[in-house]
Amino acid sequence: MKAATHALLLTLLLNTLPAHAQTTDASPQPTRAEVESYVKQMKTYLAKREESAARIVNQIVQLDDSLKDEVKDVLDKINSVTDSPESKTKVARIKRDVIDRIGRAAQYYANERAKLDEALRTTGNPFKREDLYKEREQFDKKIDNMVNAVVGLAASMDTHKDFEEYLYENTGGWGWGWNNGTLIRKNPEFDQNRRATSQSKTARTEVGDAIEKSLSRLKDKQAALQTQLTSGNLTEEQKEATLKEMERLTEISKNRSEQLLDVQTPEQKPTVPVSLSAAIDLEETIKSVASDARRDISSIFARYRELRTERDAIADQEARLARAEQWLKDNPNAK
Repeated sequence: MKAATHALLLTLLLNTLPAHAQTTDASPQPTRAEVESYVKQMKTYLAKREESAARIVNQIVQLDDSLKDEVKDVLDKINSVTDSPESKTKVARIKRDVIDRIGRAAQYYANERAKLDEALRTTGNPFKREDLYKEREQFDKKIDNMVNAVVGLAASMDTHKDFEEYLYENTGGWGWGWNNGTLIRKNPEFDQNRRATSQSKTARTEVGDAIEKSLSRLKDKQAALQTQLTSGNLTEEQKEATLKEMERLTEISKNRSEQLLDVQTPEQKPTVPVSLSAAIDLEETIKSVASDARRDISSIFARYRELRTERDAIADQEARLARAEQWLKDNPNAK
């Protein structure tokens, strides 16, 4: 922008100070033509910045869609299979590993969401707050999808089945012995189910504990907000924001409670036992997808940081534009 525009901007900023801090001599009034020119230039400038922000958003969407498609494909494969007597607990251990990977990714997103919470707590710019609310809502959905994925994996793991521990086969012979021609052998399905359910129980316990901790944190946050509401120290605007935040936390708590119930009372969907070699192949596929996912998530967060910087700059300029437009409304007779 030209030097004259910068001078005008300074004038406009000075005019936003409280009345007692302003002096007529120190704050010369701009002309209406100057303000209208400033508004026009600022709108052109903001349009270009919005185009830049839109390009970054499209990059995030493209990366995110690619990541979701790839992860969904591999999750569908994992959820559809189970161990066989040959693979023993290979598939179950793969599922537990994937649960752990998704859990770490969810925590990464939660840490980034906490930064948005802090930014919302400290900024007073309404344009920035609007952007932060939108971004945090996206993070809420992503984290909820990750928890659903973990719950789905835990639910796909084997549950207890009433297999007979021993199989009895008539050999067709006879004799005076205790088995009277009957062959008794250990039931491999009984042993397999016992091995698999041991892994399942551990996985579901870990997932359930993590969700319960999340619910406890949400309860603490809700209690803190309720204390703020009853303190009588909030403005009407702050009360409204606090009530909205409580509604948001209530919705998240509801989702977590439902997810906890799904973990504690699993309804296992039909799965297909696979061989050891098939389980190993699946493990290699997961490693490849996990490597791609780490790269994509890193790229996505780099774009998010770039977008946040862009939106912060836009929000600052939008606030200045709003002040200039308000000046035009307040000074209809200015020359």
